[in-house]
Formats: sequence, structure tokens, C-alpha cells
Amino acid sequence: MRGRAAAPLLLILLTVPFVVDPGRTQAQVAPQQLDITKLMVGLSPSTLAPASQGFPVYTVGDELWAASQLGSSLRVSLSSPNFSSSNTLDPGAVALLHTFRGADIGGNWSLRLSSSDASRTFVVQFVKQNQSLAPLLTGHGFSNRGDLLLNYTVHAGSSYDIQACVLGEEMPNTVQIPIPGAIGTGQLLLRRAGVNATVTLQGQLSSSSTFWFELHHLYSYAVLNSSGLVERDVKVATSATLLLSQTGNPTRNASIAADAPMRIGRFSLRAFFRGSSGYSVYETSVLITDSASWVWLRGCTSTMDIVSSVFSFDLPLGPSTTEWPRTVYTMYRSSGVEGLSLEPVSVAPAVINVVAVPWREKMAAVRIVVAPSRAIEELKVVNGTIYLTASHYPLPLNISVAIGKEVFETQTLQVVQPYSIQELDVRAGRLELMARLNGSPALGAVVEVIDQKNDTLTMTADARGSTSFLLPAGSYRLTANLGNETREAHFVIQYGQDLPLSIEFGSAPSQTLSYSLAIAGVIGAGASIWVWGRLIRGGGRRGNLASR
Repeated sequence: MRGRAAAPLLLILLTVPFVVDPGRTQAQVAPQQLDITKLMVGLSPSTLAPASQGFPVYTVGDELWAASQLGSSLRVSLSSPNFSSSNTLDPGAVALLHTFRGADIGGNWSLRLSSSDASRTFVVQFVKQNQSLAPLLTGHGFSNRGDLLLNYTVHAGSSYDIQACVLGEEMPNTVQIPIPGAIGTGQLLLRRAGVNATVTLQGQLSSSSTFWFELHHLYSYAVLNSSGLVERDVKVATSATLLLSQTGNPTRNASIAADAPMRIGRFSLRAFFRGSSGYSVYETSVLITDSASWVWLRGCTSTMDIVSSVFSFDLPLGPSTTEWPRTVYTMYRSSGVEGLSLEPVSVAPAVINVVAVPWREKMAAVRIVVAPSRAIEELKVVNGTIYLTASHYPLPLNISVAIGKEVFETQTLQVVQPYSIQELDVRAGRLELMARLNGSPALGAVVEVIDQKNDTLTMTADARGSTSFLLPAGSYRLTANLGNETREAHFVIQYGQDLPLSIEFGSAPSQTLSYSLAIAGVIGAGASIWVWGRLIRGGGRRGNLASR
């Protein structure tokens, strides 16, 4: 009986319809995805944009902000291998979800947002720029102009957009902004001091104008359903607006308001002027290395885009040693984030000018010989200047000055320190030569001075027809050539003597000048000036050298 009764009951149960909630079953089996056009993410409240446009690539110091335009609250979970957090994101609220720190693990983080009936999980890229793209100095030397040549190699790996900037002793922390011609002349000088800037007027204003500047940076974004990154210009900071007037203090202070955390790296600085004639915008580049200041990239000694693994700098060693190369900044991007390395220039240059006294002019035409030394790494002599690098200082140098093979003076000079310019004084006389063609400057006349051992110094007359020879005391022969014409003379010069000479091409030669020049050289500087005075007053111009 019991078995017979159970069968009809089972049949009844099988025939009773079940009531199913289709919506709840669907939510449990396949949750709906959130409308990401109404979910906003960014680096700050002012940079929020729809998640459908992509997520920023974050690095240390960046902030992850979010806002929702959905009709209900969202549960937000952010996690990485060593971090997890949960928050509630209410409709219309703007929330800071996380500030990325150095202790966080780099890589892909998971951001999950869910409501009662929908959810979505996003990948957030957090990049820790651990790669140090430091160029390696492989060698150095000097060019034929005396410029310091620095040869580098760099292993770029996955890095791109690489630039190198050579800096001297003084950092170029002042940005120079030209004043638009519509409102005046000169420039504005901008210096950053943390969250403030000093703005100094260096020039004249013809009318009043307001001024402010913005800092912009290229941020990388990971777009959904795309494997690559896109770069977008993001305004990171804005200065207070200043009124520039023709009167008042030329130096003003302007606060800098941040629109997003300021990263280390390259920024565009856009300066705005607004006057009665309208707007004017000037753009330049700065490098931000810390929270206090910036480096004006146009103020670098040299800046180069690095497009291969091997590159060289050609750097003049000018009269200001503070501008000589001391450090190299290497700027680059990797995984969508800026990187920066700073390396010292590991060479120690010095410059010695060999000068003739009492005029203190460089002895560009003579031969200068520096005795070998183990401490000298590289050496070049160019136009009376010795360029060298050495392994240590002080550095004693034995320097000889010669015409041809004949050495007429040898001295020892102590080079006290690197990054220095010193002078070696050499006693000499000076021959001042003026070459003319029918009364006009004889450009291109070739002049040779030959000593008693037939060693020769050769120079070419400049646009004024002049040449100048710094010579040791002694007897010399001179020849001057222009086209098919040749002039010749003999002279004697003494230490400290200025000896003038005029050569005339294209007119009848005169024997008198050659004879007078020889006498002037023998008697000395005072007699020389007297003889030339007689010739100029008597003939109206200096005489001609005799033809060969």
C-alpha cells in the first residue's frame, strides 16, 4: 500500500509548475556589466574622464580617483599581490581610491566595481620606473676646433623618446620668456620655489598685460580592449594670474596650483599674455627633478635626441668654466612613464692659452709642444691654446714654443686644477702687416715670415688686408704674394717691439721702403716709428716693398 500511494504523489509533484524569477537567475548566472561611460577615473578630481576612454598608467606618487554617475552605490575593491582595499562609491561622489607608493608592487592591479545587479573588473597598470637608463662614457677627445668630444653608448631596451642634456656647474633654473612685441620688449624670468614662482620683468612694457603659465605633461593611457598605450596632454598645474604694468616692483610672486600630482620628468611650460590686442602664447620645456625647482631644457649646454645606441657630444670649452660639462641628464619613457638618470661627466678638462707679452695675445701661428706625461689623457693644441684632460691635478707641464723645428722658449707650468683656464706668458715682438691693392685692402694676400733656419710662419690677410705675427726676437725674411705679384723684405724685431709694415700691390715698387724697414728693425721700436712717420708724411701713404 505504501508503495502504491507514493507513485501517485510523485506524479503529482512532477506535474506542479515551478515559479522562477528570471531576473534574479540571470544576475546570478551572468551578471550585467556596468555602464563604463558613467564611471569616471583619473589622476585627480580635475582630470576625471569616462573609463571607456581608458585608464591612466600610474606610477609612484600618483593618485587613483574615481566618480560614478550611476543611479546606485558601487562596491569598489582594489587589489595587488601585497595590497587590498574596499570602498563604497556613492552616486555623484568623487573618491580617492589609492595613492601609489614605493612599497607597492609594480604590475597589473585589479579594480572591481559592482552593484546589486552588475559588475565590472578593470586592469590598472602601476609602473615603478626601476630601470636606470644611464649612458656609459666610452671615450673622449678634442676636435680640430678644440671642442671636447664625449662618446657614449646606451642600452635602451624598451625605452623610447630618449633625450640627453649636458649641464654645467650651474643649473639653468631660470626660464626665459620673451615678451610679445605688442606689449613691450625684453623677457620675463621665471624661477620655481616649490608651490610658488618668482616672475621678474627684465625689459620695458608699452602697455599693461596679465600673465600666467601652465605646466603640461604627456600621460599614457591604457584603452580598454587595446594592447597599446595612447598619450594625452594633461594640464598638471596653473599659476596665479599676475598684472604686468609699466610701474611697480619688477619681481612678483605667483602661487602654483596643482591639478594633478607633479611627476618627475619633462613638462611643457605654456606662458600666456593677455593685453588689449588679445592673447599671446609662448611654449618651452622644463625638466622637473624634485618638488622644489625645475631645469630649463633650453638652458642646457647641449641637448640631443638619442636615436641609436652610440652618440657623441661636441662641446666647446668657452671662457666661462661654469658652462663646461659637469653632468648628463638622460630623460626617457618606458612602459608609458617618464624616467630620469643623472650621471657625472667623468673627465677633467683644462685649458692653457699661450700668450705673447705685453699684448696678451694668443700665439696662434707658432708651434707649441707639450712634453708627454702619464697623467695626460687627451691633448690638442689649436691656434695657441692647449686643451687637455688629465687623470689628476695639480699637473706640471713642460711647454716649448717653436717656429718650425727651432724651439725658442721652454717653460714649466703648473696646472693647478681641472675646469680651469690658465695663461703661459711668452716674450715676443709683434709685426703688424697691412696689405693693399691699389690703395684698397688686399684680401687673401699670403704672407710668409721665414727665420734664419728657413722655418716658416704663413698667414693670409683678412678683409682689412691685415695680418699680425707674434715672433721671438731675431732677424727674419718676409715674402707677400697676391696673384702673380710678390713683395719681399728683411727685418729685425726685438722683445716687446711693435713693428708696423705696409705692403702695396698693383703700383710701381719702391726700393726705399725695403731699405727703411731693415734700418727700423736694427735700430729698434722708437726709430721704427720715427721712420714710418717720415714716410707717411712725406709720401702721403706708406711705401711699397721692392719687387723680387
